[in-house]
Amino acid sequence: MLINRVANLLPKGELAQNITVLTGSTIFSHGISILITPVLTRIYNPSDFGVLAVFTFISSFFLIAATFRYEWAIPNLEKDSDAIYLLIICVITSIFTGIISVPTLILIGRFSDISTIKPYLWIIPFYIFFWGIYQSLYIWAIRKKSFTYIAKTKITQGVLGAVTNIILGLIKFGPLGLIIGNIVYQISGLNTLAKLFWKDKKSIPEGFERGKIIYWFKYYFKFALSSTLSGVANTVSLQVAFFLLAFYFDQKVVGYYYVAQRIISFPTILIGQSVSQVFWAEAAQLIKRDPIELKRLFFKFSKKLTLFSAIILFLGIISPFVLGYVLGPREWEKVGYYVLYLSLGSIFQLIFGTISHLAIHELQHWQFIWDIFRTVLIVLCFWISHKLDWTPDLTILSLSFIISFMYLVLYIMNIKAINISIRLKKLSE
Repeated sequence: MLINRVANLLPKGELAQNITVLTGSTIFSHGISILITPVLTRIYNPSDFGVLAVFTFISSFFLIAATFRYEWAIPNLEKDSDAIYLLIICVITSIFTGIISVPTLILIGRFSDISTIKPYLWIIPFYIFFWGIYQSLYIWAIRKKSFTYIAKTKITQGVLGAVTNIILGLIKFGPLGLIIGNIVYQISGLNTLAKLFWKDKKSIPEGFERGKIIYWFKYYFKFALSSTLSGVANTVSLQVAFFLLAFYFDQKVVGYYYVAQRIISFPTILIGQSVSQVFWAEAAQLIKRDPIELKRLFFKFSKKLTLFSAIILFLGIISPFVLGYVLGPREWEKVGYYVLYLSLGSIFQLIFGTISHLAIHELQHWQFIWDIFRTVLIVLCFWISHKLDWTPDLTILSLSFIISFMYLVLYIMNIKAINISIRLKKLSE
């Protein structure tokens, strides 16, 4: 089985066991998402997926600000009694962001020209609040290495997200069905993570001290600010392609691209996401006590992940020949070619992006610079394609080359960060 192969190729013991648990749940969750795609392409049209892509683009900026990225510091603190104050801060900022998003969204709806998305903007404030709480508890589970609970949330997400999308599609909800299904997929399993939090009552202080909330808010403010700015830049670089495709081409092209991304990212999510979370939990500990071991682990993970990139290569090659039949209506045939074009970037993302965690080195500004540079290159790609009158196919292929190059740069930056940690550790000794 694929799960066992992942466990055998990666480090043994607890790490392999955790990866096995997460990979198994991820296969189930995202497997359902992929399996229902031929159903969704028969009850939704490409323009519906285009609206979902634009909704995701707009809401993603608010989701980044939901917790102000304070949750990223939760695994770094030694004491649970201190980390819990960061969790409280995340809940407070989620409420605050949800409230201030309302007037902002009203202005967007009033002055923007995105008529297709205006009817759905009211959903975003509620999305912000629940996503912020979910994300905070999710990172808490990573801190506690409670990967079984994380696995349960993934399974819940897969089932409820799929059922919601299909039911709402059948009763002709149109784009709203895809949007609600996507939100359900993102935040389902919240109750499972909440149970984990309340189960460990020793972590919860008997009385919360407002002074400590203020202290940790100030202490990690620079960390949170740089992480948020980096997150905004990262989101822009990841999502801006949807906006630029809609700007230079049409809503159908956006829909084709969205579905193609959904398909080609499956192997990366399947393997990479599980490996990334386990690596993050382990690296957060090794960076303090043994950065040399972290470097060894980093290279071992990257080498093993290279073997799994063959899955993406195979998927990309066969897609133009099979996806037209699988997705059903002839209008979806173009998706197979988009999957082929995007496969190169996905390979580099799996190998180099999976184990990139500059936050554990507190070098978020490096990530910020990288994301800004990637965004500039992507925008430049679309601008040149417009000036040279390139087709959507050639534009997306060029985009894939840019993504590949930038993930290689990110890999080099992580190696540099680890070497700095090693030198600092030696100096402290």
